[in-house]
Amino acid sequence: MAAAAASTDADGEKDPKAFVLKGATTGGIPGVKPPRPEDLPPEEQFQVAPTPNPDLYGEFTDEDRQVARQRMEEVTSSSSSPSAVFDQDDNALDWFQKKTVEGFRYWAGFTQYKIKFDDGSKTTYERQPLTKYQSDELLDLSAEIQGMREIDSDRALSVTEVRKRQKALDKLKAAYYMKNVKTGKMMTPEELSHVADSTIIDSILEACFAITVAKWAEGKK
Repeated sequence: MAAAAASTDADGEKDPKAFVLKGATTGGIPGVKPPRPEDLPPEEQFQVAPTPNPDLYGEFTDEDRQVARQRMEEVTSSSSSPSAVFDQDDNALDWFQKKTVEGFRYWAGFTQYKIKFDDGSKTTYERQPLTKYQSDELLDLSAEIQGMREIDSDRALSVTEVRKRQKALDKLKAAYYMKNVKTGKMMTPEELSHVADSTIIDSILEACFAITVAKWAEGKK
């Protein structure tokens, strides 16, 4: 990068320590005087020209710098705290299982759920108890998915077949558990596919199914 002509001081004499870099901004380089608009080519003078409307961008004050410094210290201290350090000896599976159970307990604590759809509308559904055949159907599908084998024939299932069963299980959960409070009808596959937040409806249905599994396991004792 070539240096431009040296600038002059207030008395009009050249200052040998001052030089202008083509394309430099008002930020400058430590120990180097920043260029003036007239020191730059016309097409680059806008870089150092005074802002016509300082209120447009505001001013970065000492107070702003202090706030930014404090926030950076907070981020740095929190990222280096012991709670943010992963310990390979920790049992991650236990942690996930604990969080899963906590989630089930949360959603299972409700009997009605106001569900938001991707068109912005909301519908309230009420959790329904299952009949014996509904419970068996869900439990059988779940067993085939987990074991990757067909119950009746004990045939091994492909990944594609398992995925199809998972989709069928999701639709059945919605159709068996979620009853529209206003219409009295169960949630349809079309309604399920248009729920705005899939994580919420998935969590709700999983919690409902966990209740069924718990009751089934209790009855087996």
